[in-house]
Amino acid sequence: MNYSAPLDDPNFDLHADQRGRLIGSLTSMIILTTVFTALRLVSRKLARAGLWWDDHLAVIAWISSLVPCILWFIALRYGYGRHIYIWGEVEGPQKARRWLRILYVFELFFHTSTTLAKYS
Repeated sequence: MNYSAPLDDPNFDLHADQRGRLIGSLTSMIILTTVFTALRLVSRKLARAGLWWDDHLAVIAWISSLVPCILWFIALRYGYGRHIYIWGEVEGPQKARRWLRILYVFELFFHTSTTLAKYS
């Protein structure tokens, strides 16, 4: 299989930056999950139904859903949201290792939060 680097394409923008979109998406996810979890708890209190095991799972799911968002904010510092081609040969492997470590922890919390949210 012949691989052609996108750098050969004249329409390829090496300095394209998606960090603004990522920050907007992550911020909206944090706000939405916080608001909906709070509304769930408030509705249970107003209905005087009390908290049950599924409500506790929802809170744990909310906390574990914040961790991946925080991890992506940290990953932005290491070049996430920009092209890998601008990292260079010296700095590139170091940044890639950091990013892969962040991705590993992200996967742990993402699947945990998704599973807990489905159980709640």
